[in-house]
Amino acid sequence: MTRGNVRRVARAVAGALPGLGLALGGFALSSSDMGWAHGGTSRYGVKYVAAFTDDDGHVDSNSKDPHDGGTDPGYSKNVATCYAHVIKSDTVQVTIRNAYPGYSCTIWSRIQNVGNKSLKYKTPTITSPSVLTVSSSLASACNVLKPSNKVYQRTVVHVEQSANQGASYQFLIKTRFEEANHGCK
Repeated sequence: MTRGNVRRVARAVAGALPGLGLALGGFALSSSDMGWAHGGTSRYGVKYVAAFTDDDGHVDSNSKDPHDGGTDPGYSKNVATCYAHVIKSDTVQVTIRNAYPGYSCTIWSRIQNVGNKSLKYKTPTITSPSVLTVSSSLASACNVLKPSNKVYQRTVVHVEQSANQGASYQFLIKTRFEEANHGCK
């Protein structure tokens, strides 16, 4: 390749780079919006601000777990314990220790919209062992979370008969939202 050809190729590449940068930047921005609607630190700003259970031995909320003295919910024994912690802005980790078949507990997660758009609640992504049955819903009749509002998410876990006595189990709850087109009536 002659020196003139090298210069022409270099100029062509240099001229294409700004356009390529804009195209890639636009792709990165459009791709990030998809993940942002599903929790995480986002332009929507949905995040978990607290998480607790009705069986961690501590009364975290007088209205949500007023009798949390460490006695297993629904039973008169103090065997298993259930803990919940916010580990990322969009993820709560739940740990059950000394589990037994039939044990259940309720996890309360406080979600806040710190963004500037109303968002519609979607069923969270829950990653759990097969011996646990886990369901989640909002503790509100309205599934739309307006900017600056907070809402409780209620998650119930039940240890199935196939579980091992005295085992420990752990699972994750990851919040999901999408932009709302309208509010609640």
